[in-house]
Amino acid sequence: MNATERRTYSIDEVANQLGIGRGLAYQLANEGVFPSIRLGRRIIVPRDLFEQWLAGERE
Repeated sequence: MNATERRTYSIDEVANQLGIGRGLAYQLANEGVFPSIRLGRRIIVPRDLFEQWLAGERE
């Protein structure tokens, strides 16, 4: 990974990758279905952990 490559996804990016709506993506993040981090009111998704979850390598 180079220095300019982002290490996180936004909820909108996750929703797009999963083919679901933004609201459902927020709901799933809040329920802990996929790895996410809350920063104040914002939720970010660590790219490497999300990719592992998506590949079925983590629950």
